[in-house]
Amino acid sequence: MNNKGFGLPELLVFIGCSMFILVCFMLYWNKDEEVKEIKVEDITDPIITPSNIEIPEEYKKLETKLKKASQNYKFNKNKNIIISLDKLKKASLINEIKDPNDSNIICDGYVIYNSENKTYTPYINCPGMYVTKNFNNDFN
Repeated sequence: MNNKGFGLPELLVFIGCSMFILVCFMLYWNKDEEVKEIKVEDITDPIITPSNIEIPEEYKKLETKLKKASQNYKFNKNKNIIISLDKLKKASLINEIKDPNDSNIICDGYVIYNSENKTYTPYINCPGMYVTKNFNNDFN
C-alpha cells in the first residue's frame, strides 16, 4: 500500500464524521415541535357562551375526551403549553376525533395548560359543524 491513496485511517475519520452528522440530524429532526410554550396573556378564557346559546352535549363530550387525554400527557407542568391533538395521538392517549353528527368529518383540536392555576382548556374544530369559541388555528 502506498501513501498516496485513501487508507484505513482516512476511512475511519470519514465514517466517524458521517456518524456525528447523522446523529446531530436525527436529534434535530426528532425535537418536539408540537408542544409550544406560551405566555399567560395568550391564554383566553374557557368557553363562555350566552345563556340562551347551548353547546351541544356531543361536542362537550369531545372536549372532555380531549381534556382527559391531555391530563395523562407527560410534560413539564411548570410551564404554560399547548398540547395538540396530533401530539396526543402520537403518544397513544387518544384516537382520531370524528364529528358525532357526521363521521366523515375529522375534527382537530388542542388543549391549553395554564401552569398558574393548573387548568386544562380544550378547544376543538369540527369543520362546518362546530368550533369552540376562541379556537385558534395557529395553535395546531
